[in-house]
Amino acid sequence: MSDDSFEIICPRCRASVPADAEICPACGHELITRPVRAATASTAARPADAQPPEDEDAARQAFERIRELSAHVPPSRAVALAPSAYAGFWIRVLASLIDEVLILGAVFVTVELGARTLAGLVIFAGVFLYYPLMEASDAQGTIGKLVLGLAVTDTAGRRISYARAYGRVVGRIVCAVTGNIGYLLVAFTSRKQGLHDLIAGTLVLHRGFY
Repeated sequence: MSDDSFEIICPRCRASVPADAEICPACGHELITRPVRAATASTAARPADAQPPEDEDAARQAFERIRELSAHVPPSRAVALAPSAYAGFWIRVLASLIDEVLILGAVFVTVELGARTLAGLVIFAGVFLYYPLMEASDAQGTIGKLVLGLAVTDTAGRRISYARAYGRVVGRIVCAVTGNIGYLLVAFTSRKQGLHDLIAGTLVLHRGFY
């Protein structure tokens, strides 16, 4: 057998074996690492930090998205309102008197027409429909407030929701059962809020200031 056929020596048994042999035919010693094992080793040696660049890009995209959305959130304008923007105690009393005259006038008409049961429904509608629906509408106030140039807003000067409008109804009921003392808070709070305003988170402003 020529020397060209044997080019390596088995390190275990010192036998001559072909250069392309993977296992020594004499002792069974593995001479060459198989490609599969080499691929497995290279896979195991893959850097563990291959993923962070993708995570970093995702975090950056999320941050940019949050910043984009926050740019469309209107800032609170309530803190920028001048003290003269808030409707005071007496003008609000006058607006309430106008509304009460309208409601009582409707009650008087129904009583004169002999519909006493309907008169009770008129009062119910005035409290639970007239006030909240008008204040949550585009008008942002009852007829009395419209006549005097007043509007009901949230604490950022925006139109209120129907849920917030009914919160004012609950506040009015609380004021009524406590002897209307809650209304007097309008004269003493910095933003002219009565108890019903504080409960619902609302303001009454002069139109043109919000």
